[in-house]
Amino acid sequence: MESSHNLLNDLKSYRILQKMTQLEFAQAVGISKSTLQEIEYGKRPNLDPVQCISQHLGVPLPVLLSGSVPPSQSEVITQLSRDFDRFARCSEAAQEELLHSTLHISQSPSVIKEEHGDG
Repeated sequence: MESSHNLLNDLKSYRILQKMTQLEFAQAVGISKSTLQEIEYGKRPNLDPVQCISQHLGVPLPVLLSGSVPPSQSEVITQLSRDFDRFARCSEAAQEELLHSTLHISQSPSVIKEEHGDG
């Protein structure tokens, strides 16, 4: 099976930074040393060991598997500030239209399902 890049690919680097042996890390996570070795060598693991790693690291499973790290709080605040500045420069009519559209979208379950791939 071909593996795509995700945060599991960086597990060995993380373990080394923590100054842990494979055995120590595997025991801390709750998986076997051989399973950890397979993951570190690029073999795609079953879901159970990945869930153990996810819980141990405090990283949500989808983030661990996708490789995309959610933005930090400061990044979100910075983006919101930029967006607010752009919004403030809009005409009052444009602001009202944007607020109305946002409210409509936030109350529409079908739009939310489509966004998350549920529909």
